[in-house]
Amino acid sequence: MNSSVAAGLALIAMTTQAYAGASILATGHLDGGESETLAACYLNNVGTQSVTITDFAIADETGTKYAASDCNGSLVKGGSCFIYGSITSDHLFSCFVKAGTFSTLRGSLEIRATGSGSNIVLTSQPLR
Repeated sequence: MNSSVAAGLALIAMTTQAYAGASILATGHLDGGESETLAACYLNNVGTQSVTITDFAIADETGTKYAASDCNGSLVKGGSCFIYGSITSDHLFSCFVKAGTFSTLRGSLEIRATGSGSNIVLTSQPLR
């Protein structure tokens, strides 16, 4: 088993233990390579009712949060929220959201390279 898969399984296990019984939506781990500098995660409520968000964050393979959201609480129908944080190239990153329900939530994680006036998406993955 390669180290990326092992790291991903470790984070899923940690997240599952921390949020047993909760609805969790998450991406897999992403690595943008040596030029990655920023992770951004987007969350949208495409439903007709508000959804209660209790945690929304970007974390590395050890579970350390690199960015946490201040949009916990109620995400209104049609509402959006995003978080972003500076990252380093020596870790893998994922985004997760803990919510009362996630059937109407959509989102994605982007790993970007920034600097010298650029903001390039290196890789992305949807929340599932």
